[in-house]
Amino acid sequence: MRYEFDRIDILKGGWAKSAAKTRAAKRNGKLGGRPPSRTLLERILKRSVAKDEVKHIKSVLETHMLLREQQYVWGFFECPSITGPHYPTKSWRRIPPHVRQAMNHVRALVKIYKQPKKPTWRAPRRGSARWAAENL
Repeated sequence: MRYEFDRIDILKGGWAKSAAKTRAAKRNGKLGGRPPSRTLLERILKRSVAKDEVKHIKSVLETHMLLREQQYVWGFFECPSITGPHYPTKSWRRIPPHVRQAMNHVRALVKIYKQPKKPTWRAPRRGSARWAAENL
């Protein structure tokens, strides 16, 4: 249960104890909440995405995702494309079921069509011709 004096404390900068946290709370409160720091694609995939990976993901989504599902996601979050550098401002609490399903489809497609990794160097097996050439 909160009292009226609690409201006054919130207006001073939240429940922060340090001066820096108080300033940050005030600044975020004036802006209407903390600004988003992750792009739409990063939020959908629940991980960070490298710049070179974005090109691969964009080609996968364009070829394997239905146009209707793309429009669901773009329309709901009001962005030009899923892969663009768009920071969504809409709340993630009440996403309609058809948009949530499209987001799950994006996540599944990216998981299925992962960008192939570069092969790493492997040590030759002991007794093989390559091992003999290197060690004998």
